Amino acid sequence: MAHLVFIDGKYMGTTLPLASVNTIGRASDSDFQFLEPGILERHAVIRYKDGQYRILRMDPGAGVSVNNSDVTEEVLRHGDMIVLGHITVLFSDETPSLPTDYLTPAASAAGDTTEAVIETRVKQISDPAEAVAMIRRDNRLSGDLETLYRVASTINATLNLDEMFRTLNEILFSVFKPDRVFILLTDDHSNLRVASQRVSERSSVTGFVKVSGSILKEVVERREGILTLDAAADERFKKGDSIVNQDIQSALCVPIAKREKLLGAIYIDSLTITHPFNREDLSLLNAIAPLVALAVENVLNYERSVEYSRKLLHLGETTRRISSFLSREAIHREAVESACRIFASDKATLLIADGRGELSVAYSSHLPRAEWPRIRLHAGERWAGQAFHYCKPILKTEAPLPDFKPVRTYESRSFLIVPVVARSEGARSTPRPVGVLCVTDKKTRAPFDAHDQEFMTIFAAQVGITLQNARLFERSTVDTLTALYTRQFFFARLEEQVSACRAASAPLSAFMLDLDQFKEKNDRFGHAAGDIVLAMSASVARGRVEAAEGMVARFGGEEFIAMLPGTPLARALEVAEDIRRDTEKRKIEVEGKEIPTTVSIGVAEMRANDTPETLVRRADAALYAAKRAGRNKVMADESEEQA
Repeated sequence: MAHLVFIDGKYMGTTLPLASVNTIGRASDSDFQFLEPGILERHAVIRYKDGQYRILRMDPGAGVSVNNSDVTEEVLRHGDMIVLGHITVLFSDETPSLPTDYLTPAASAAGDTTEAVIETRVKQISDPAEAVAMIRRDNRLSGDLETLYRVASTINATLNLDEMFRTLNEILFSVFKPDRVFILLTDDHSNLRVASQRVSERSSVTGFVKVSGSILKEVVERREGILTLDAAADERFKKGDSIVNQDIQSALCVPIAKREKLLGAIYIDSLTITHPFNREDLSLLNAIAPLVALAVENVLNYERSVEYSRKLLHLGETTRRISSFLSREAIHREAVESACRIFASDKATLLIADGRGELSVAYSSHLPRAEWPRIRLHAGERWAGQAFHYCKPILKTEAPLPDFKPVRTYESRSFLIVPVVARSEGARSTPRPVGVLCVTDKKTRAPFDAHDQEFMTIFAAQVGITLQNARLFERSTVDTLTALYTRQFFFARLEEQVSACRAASAPLSAFMLDLDQFKEKNDRFGHAAGDIVLAMSASVARGRVEAAEGMVARFGGEEFIAMLPGTPLARALEVAEDIRRDTEKRKIEVEGKEIPTTVSIGVAEMRANDTPETLVRRADAALYAAKRAGRNKVMADESEEQA
């Protein structure tokens, strides 16, 4: 069923089922009335015609775009992103296609492709009343109705397929007295797989248990139940491994189907000529099949609803969690780890575009970090680049996988890539792609489907919103040159940490850092070179401080300030010394000229009567002591504590 899914704003996650005609606008008689800015009285209409949904602009001034392109009229396809004014929705139309290949590997085995001896065919039954009428005609009403009642009551008493098939096998064995019973279900690739089997002692000792592929093929292609008699005596089966090697004498096979959808098949056979099946047996088994189809469909729907609820729960929890992050690195990591949790996968990668539109790895759950810098994709290049360029999800259920080099081994051939979108600044901006999120290899090895695409598109939209919020936060709290926090933001956090550490009786240290003889370097090498020195020195300080779970900011000019909550003076001195040593060792070259760089650092630990200002003042005094001692040194505050 086609529907629209809101992927941002206050309606995020809400779905709207589509009828044949769906008007959208502010007018009260609109099928979907929205009063949000940018929505006109008669904004747009979505119509179903000739097997397709189309969206049409109703007012020349209405803003309507599909996949980031303004449209007047457009055919909608599953996964299209539609923007109406300031509302963004996803068009979802998962129309199940008829299976194209139902054969198991056993069914296509060499030497077992000849057609079986077909004694009787019966049309597939979909109506229980039709089954009862057929049984009446076969004059076995009492016993067969009892069997149907037993089947219906037992298989509908559980929502566990294994338990259902175990009880069904027992009934089939007691009624038909076969040597073997096989219940097969279609898998995610529309192939028939044995879901349950029961074999007699005679059959099990042969060590060769195989379903006849030729019989299954006949049932699947014709959607008819069939009865075969004396199959082994037919000249055409002398090369059939499953029939000749197992001495199959008589067999029954009926499809398990609901409307036009094949769910599986029931296959039973006899290895003794003394107990062949008959037409009445075929009629009864054919009447059992729709009961099994209904029960199987109920269980599969239940399992899908449980899985849908699980994903919704994960999506809700993940949305709340990821929205709390303001660090882009933390958002990147959480986006990938959350995608793995939601889709039960071990392999996910987030690629983010730079200013030139080139994609690079921001975080990956499975690619080694050493490979991240080497992976660069242009818009339109490979699957990920195409999803980014066209701002459209790519769902592949059967495709060669690796999209990155070096080539890695993947366990499945199904993957899902969705664009991560965010709005540009401005009230009338439309979503634009800022990256892509790629997921592959479900732990179950099942392929990704349209429901997965729907969930991941919603999740990726939330990732985009969170990244946009992080960028806005960084603009107001992060210095653009050094990528360190601003002085104002640092002191607001320092005040919080001073109170928290004092309440917990925990230590807190702070230090001031100054680039030695920075003015002389500016004068000698130029301001551009000075900016490079500042940025690279800030990178060294940030790496060491954040590794110690601290925070560093640009204090002003060539001075940095840092705090280390929970860190005593001795450990803070070690961190400061690491920064001093790393800075001195790091080679900074500008236009072939090496610029020697050193830093002086003053460290102080919070005292009982300290305020944020007095703590910083003592660290600053220690910094000047380091300068007076000859620069390129780390000094601790040695002032006496005031009573």
